[in-house]
Amino acid sequence: MSFFDLTLLFQNYRDNRNSYILNNKINNIIKNEKYPPYNIKIEKNNLYIIEVSVAGFTEDELLVTINDNHLVIKSIKNNSNYEKNYLHKGIASRNFEKTFKLSKNINIDKCYLNKGILNIPLQLKDQIISKPKTIKIEKY
Repeated sequence: MSFFDLTLLFQNYRDNRNSYILNNKINNIIKNEKYPPYNIKIEKNNLYIIEVSVAGFTEDELLVTINDNHLVIKSIKNNSNYEKNYLHKGIASRNFEKTFKLSKNINIDKCYLNKGILNIPLQLKDQIISKPKTIKIEKY
């Protein structure tokens, strides 16, 4: 399981101290956990998108939940059905669990699976939102 604290992203990123701390945290996490790979994209001032590479997984084999300000992306693939003979197997299909700590004012309504990339839009809101929920994965 990997863990990434996103609360620093939603502070004043123009402050050099915060950007230094954020860069250090990102570098430490990149060294420690690389599967599955992901991006965090800034779309607008109050919209960020987490892109997770989940090639080989379907919507039914992924679970996206929010609980106690933690976004958890988990695979639930049964690998016993996929035993085949490979000359080279470079596409990983092992189960994973990736956790992102969110600030309390982040809202996630839905997420999309498109061409092997799970897109999770993070909407920055004024009010505090802290209800546990499961996010529906839609086809793009």
